[in-house]
Amino acid sequence: MGRPVVDPVLVRELHRPDHRAWHHARRLAAFAVLYAAAAYGAYRLTVAFPGTAWVYVACLPLYLLAAASLHGISLFTHEAVHGTLAARPLWNRLLGAACAVPVLQNFSAYRVLHLQHHDHLGQPGDPDHYHNYTRWTWLVFAM
Repeated sequence: MGRPVVDPVLVRELHRPDHRAWHHARRLAAFAVLYAAAAYGAYRLTVAFPGTAWVYVACLPLYLLAAASLHGISLFTHEAVHGTLAARPLWNRLLGAACAVPVLQNFSAYRVLHLQHHDHLGQPGDPDHYHNYTRWTWLVFAM
């Protein structure tokens, strides 16, 4: 099966860096504030009620908010890999690497693996193909 044909004009448009730096800065700041608020809230709860097991259950929504915020921050790494985070390649690499740090991700390794994924999208060589994760096909819907 050959590669799907995509209009070259659409490909260029999708890979055009978003030169509105404030757009990305606002989104990044929002994720950082949400993460900080969730972490601080969980900290305050555990300090206010030390030694109580229920406090960890009460913190679950805060843990989820913190995790979602970190995921949001790490999405900027994906944008940098595709060269759409900043207009200059150096800034793409620096910002992408900085956004990978909070989730303990190696930017260079992610770049290689992710671009390999695009080279083999949906084909047997695709490192993100679900067959590489499980033989239980019913889990595909959970992924």
